[in-house]
Amino acid sequence: MLPDIRNMQTIAYDKLKEMIVTLELKPGEKITLNKIIDTLGIGRTPIREAIIKFKDQNLVKVIPQSGTYISKIDLKQAEDAMFVRKLIEKKIVAMAINKDDDDLKNKLAKILDFAKAKENQQDKRNFFHFDNEFHKSFYTAVDKEDIWNWMQTLNVQLERFRYLRLSVEDLQWSTIIEQHESIFNTVINKDIPLGTHEIENHLSMMFKEENELISAYPDYFTNLIK
Repeated sequence: MLPDIRNMQTIAYDKLKEMIVTLELKPGEKITLNKIIDTLGIGRTPIREAIIKFKDQNLVKVIPQSGTYISKIDLKQAEDAMFVRKLIEKKIVAMAINKDDDDLKNKLAKILDFAKAKENQQDKRNFFHFDNEFHKSFYTAVDKEDIWNWMQTLNVQLERFRYLRLSVEDLQWSTIIEQHESIFNTVINKDIPLGTHEIENHLSMMFKEENELISAYPDYFTNLIK
């Protein structure tokens, strides 16, 4: 049975996107097609199709007579994504708190436990995964998971920024956990005003920490926010 070409293109896209977000493919790095083929075990055509999509999304840059490169992290696009996300997520959190969902409370508690374990192990990739799962849980609880999935197409520059943050020695992972715990407590206490305040404060962390990231990785960024 022949493989589903569209499915292979989706797999190639998702795997390459993860490599870009988790900085396995670093900002400014030249793409070596054969190396990616060997790494992913996927054929040339699906990978080429994925790269075309990434070009449209400003994740790769083609330089004539030179090659294709991973784009640097665009801070302006990351800022715009955060602006949209804050507006939406404050409403989502308010809806979730108002729903008073025991399943959500139990899920958030488990995610916090997993995240603490990954912090102790310094497991960057899975810590990042549980960070996203914490936020996604609110959308799922109020039947707005489609909005979360839609935002992922806009959030890639922001996701790259957030993942890189885990590599900066002076920026502790425990800060993220503490803020998640504060948000979790507003769910337990059914405090909508404090919940929306805490989620906005948490999502605004990017703007408080960007100078540290730029100083640590000055060659990874473009469109620096003034």
